Amino acid sequence: LCHSSMSFLCDLVVCINMCPAGMSIYMRKSKNFNGDRRYEGGFTLGELMTALAVVGICLSIAVPSLTALVNNNRRITSVNQMVTTMHSARSEAITRNGWIMICPSSKVTACNASAWNAGWLYFSDADRDRTLDAGENIIGVAPPEPNMNISSTEFPDYFLYRANGRILCATASTSQGQFIFCDPRGADHAR
Repeated sequence: LCHSSMSFLCDLVVCINMCPAGMSIYMRKSKNFNGDRRYEGGFTLGELMTALAVVGICLSIAVPSLTALVNNNRRITSVNQMVTTMHSARSEAITRNGWIMICPSSKVTACNASAWNAGWLYFSDADRDRTLDAGENIIGVAPPEPNMNISSTEFPDYFLYRANGRILCATASTSQGQFIFCDPRGADHAR
């Protein structure tokens, strides 16, 4: 039981045990000099330091896994952005009965041979010359992915969908390929 050396001020003491180590909160009903009753409560310095140490340990465990979660979500977002572009471009090629070209671009007005992580655009390539000309419409643009390295051996500069929905890449011998999405954690976490 809790007890007080100043029993003339304290007529009720309530102890609540918080852990087996004996930490407790003391709630004391006391009278001040005006005769008003009020409840006093608090923690000791040792209890406060122990609680802060536990919070610090929990944060040191949680923060690295939070960083991994953020990196995974960035990578997944980049992959989904590319897949969405591919689906949309293929659908547009079939709907328009024409070629739709997808190319890396750091600026919205033209394709340039920069890396795919600089962003990309896709447009209707009406004259089939694989360049964005003045009369051709840009259908969509993807924003840059600065913390991501996006590469493809089969599609280094562009790929396009033909009117039948099939893909055509720089080398006519193949119509398939892959993109590699690598975040700052390295090749072990690439997809």
